[in-house]
Amino acid sequence: MIARHIRLIAFATIPSMLRSGTGVVYSILTVTIGLTFANIVFKAFSTMGLRDLLERADIALRFSLAAISLKGTFGDLVAQEKQGQMVQMQEWVSYLLRERPALLTVVLLLQMVLVPLFVATGAFNQLAGDLQHGAVRYQLLRTTRASLFLGRFAGTALFTAMLMVGLTAAVVLFMGFQIDIYGWGELIAWGARGLVALLLISLPYVAFCAWISASVGSPFTSLVLTSLVIPAHPFLALGAYNAWEPLGKLIYLMPWGIQHWLFHPDPRYAAAAAAGCLAYTALFLALGLASFRRRDL
Repeated sequence: MIARHIRLIAFATIPSMLRSGTGVVYSILTVTIGLTFANIVFKAFSTMGLRDLLERADIALRFSLAAISLKGTFGDLVAQEKQGQMVQMQEWVSYLLRERPALLTVVLLLQMVLVPLFVATGAFNQLAGDLQHGAVRYQLLRTTRASLFLGRFAGTALFTAMLMVGLTAAVVLFMGFQIDIYGWGELIAWGARGLVALLLISLPYVAFCAWISASVGSPFTSLVLTSLVIPAHPFLALGAYNAWEPLGKLIYLMPWGIQHWLFHPDPRYAAAAAAGCLAYTALFLALGLASFRRRDL
């Protein structure tokens, strides 16, 4: 019975998001910004050429991966680069840029960073609006709090997945038809791997938004909190790490510290990152459900 209620609520959530306008804004932001960044990469390729673009991407990726993996402060990373000691990152970057379609890799990694920001602005109102207007009391006459909470999460996650599928498919199709340097087989295979990674990355952030939405009971407050906490977290954590290294562990309060491992060449690391994303999702859902159950409606 609970599973049936969750399924019904999930499928009812998508048209509800579109009617309220939240889903429309979510779709426009995701597609527009996602394709804009993809277009920037393609224009850079046409202007600089693949070789120059890869050289710049190589440097940026090595530093970014090393920084988010807590391999050292900025000063340490500069010293390691000069001494040629960033071997692990170089092997990883070589896999991403030379063994896989490099342009698609760059677009997917940009989307990896953008997905949490998209979710923050599109998944904030899972329950907050109904809580604010007292509608939840009437909805609970036919279902349970757990079913309502999990159904709204599932519907928002499904809507997010639809956007990710459309965005990734558009990028792969454009590259296949317009940029004749990669075969369809490698584009589809790498695009599918990237899509799975993006879907896994989106889940914990949708769950985090569900937790906030069920806790504050105000759409505006929920939007402000999710839009501030999610993008600010990695910068604050890395800043604290540069001040005092033990504080770098703060990066693991959210999936920012593990999500890049989904693109690691070693399947064991990628599988561990996938399990970590699911664990974050379960944790945020448990916290959100506990908060929702304690609310006085």
